[in-house]
Amino acid sequence: MPRLAAILLARRGITARSQVRPYLEGDSEVACDPFALPDMGVAVARLQEAVRRSELIAVYGDFDADGITASAVLVEGLGAVGLRAISYIPHRLLEGHGLRSEAIQELARRGASVLIAADCGTTSLDEIAFARGLGLDVIVADHHVPPPQPSPALALVNPHRPDSRYPSPELASVGIAVKLIEALYSAQGRGGAPPESLYELVALGTVADVAPLIGENRYLVKRGLAELNRTQRHGLRALLQMAGPPQRVDEETIGFALAPRINAAGRLDHARLAYDLLLAPSAAAAEPLARRLDDLNRQRQEQTAQILQEAEAQWAAQAQEEAIIIVGSPRFPAGLVGLAAGRLTEAYHRPAIVMELGATEVRASGRSIDEFNLVQSLHLRPELFLRYGGHAKAAGFTTTPDQLPALTAHLRRRAQEELADVELRASLPIEAEAELGELTPRIIALLRYLAPFGEGNRPPTFLTQGVQIVQARPLGAGGRHLRLKVRDGGAVWDAIGFGLGAASLASGQRADLVYTIASDNWNGESRVRLNLLDVRPQTG
Repeated sequence: MPRLAAILLARRGITARSQVRPYLEGDSEVACDPFALPDMGVAVARLQEAVRRSELIAVYGDFDADGITASAVLVEGLGAVGLRAISYIPHRLLEGHGLRSEAIQELARRGASVLIAADCGTTSLDEIAFARGLGLDVIVADHHVPPPQPSPALALVNPHRPDSRYPSPELASVGIAVKLIEALYSAQGRGGAPPESLYELVALGTVADVAPLIGENRYLVKRGLAELNRTQRHGLRALLQMAGPPQRVDEETIGFALAPRINAAGRLDHARLAYDLLLAPSAAAAEPLARRLDDLNRQRQEQTAQILQEAEAQWAAQAQEEAIIIVGSPRFPAGLVGLAAGRLTEAYHRPAIVMELGATEVRASGRSIDEFNLVQSLHLRPELFLRYGGHAKAAGFTTTPDQLPALTAHLRRRAQEELADVELRASLPIEAEAELGELTPRIIALLRYLAPFGEGNRPPTFLTQGVQIVQARPLGAGGRHLRLKVRDGGAVWDAIGFGLGAASLASGQRADLVYTIASDNWNGESRVRLNLLDVRPQTG
């Protein structure tokens, strides 16, 4: 095995020959027993009873891509075993995150006797108690971090429960949804797996939710991508056509083409648009929905840029020694504050909270760095919120204006304490130092097998020192980007550095490069190049 291949595999925990093939092929050996999830047996037993009694199941899903796809998986999967299921997705701006008592009451009125909360419900303790009072049994299929208080739900199927022993706790909610369907299939004595078309939804929701692509998640996404490349869903085919159909659907297609359009529905309109697209019965029904999502995505891009401009101006006017960014405005739409928070965290490498300041309610979304557990900080002061929930690096909350001073002081104090010894500056983790001559076709092929790449499984980042610059020229409007041709020994590579146009490089000079490997398709021809992340000219 080439030295570089051994390093890349070892970095991913693959240290024995017997582990290599299952890892590279995404073998089903990494798939976990669904009954290992907490309360799965209780949930399945209740659903089996619902099958026998022909009960109506209500699926209450969140309004982001994970919740939308989880809802679609549950409705389709339950239907495949003979259950009647209806879906409810709240309006982000009018109803907000989590379960709402008014909606639960309406679902009970429509005849539902079981409520499945998909990608929500873990922190909706009062609302679940309300549902129980109406006679509904509640099953929560969610991956958000549970609060210290026990849930009144009949079943809390959540791999982040303190008592969970599930081997792959990184599942997105859509992954938990498909594990629930797998368990139900098994208990009903059905041969084989659930419909394979469910797994393309799992891939879509998992990548869109930036869930770690390790363990079972990586297997599920690989399986789903295979299905996505031959999808028969009218909605996905229409959306791919709208985004510009790629030669091959991969994780980048989801991340940059499908997920933003799916999420745009809930951010600026109603997430039901995206749900209906995924389950569209015909091309004629799918096309106008795909067009609407494409329009909403363009609006989302424009409005996010405006929010970010004002948010950065607010941050620039504050004390820059603060360990956390907290900004807000009545002009910040609640559906877009999470995107702005993510951009701020990426730019300034510190937690960021962006808020829509309403007259009676403040809605906020936050993003964080590895060193600061955001949702844990919220758990410490639950009395400050109307609703809240999330993960270590992404969370949201709703509060009232009068609670805002105490909440802001709490978050700033927590960030100051926890990040006191952390250098709040972004860094580039380098997996291996390599000579360009080591980047052989065999290594390039290995990189494709290491995919899908994403959170927890980043594309391998290499350092090559002392390469010779054969050619350097600016690229794009105003020379914002950089195009290079570089030589290292007998190896010559093309390279592009997006946003690196300010680097001062000239032909004949030597430089150190940090990069990943990227593929381009040009006139139907596949080409491989270096994707530059940083450049350091050598001196002397």
